[in-house]
Amino acid sequence: MPTCQFNSADKFSRIIEECRQAGLNVQGNFLVNPSLDSYEGKEPC
Repeated sequence: MPTCQFNSADKFSRIIEECRQAGLNVQGNFLVNPSLDSYEGKEPC
């Protein structure tokens, strides 16, 4: 049975903080960051 990964507020806040510390554009990073795309709802879990 596959393990489902779900996004959470803690996950987003950690990633945003890492982006800010690295000087990255947070909005742009949300479009291309594979850490944020868990494809929820696209595959049955």
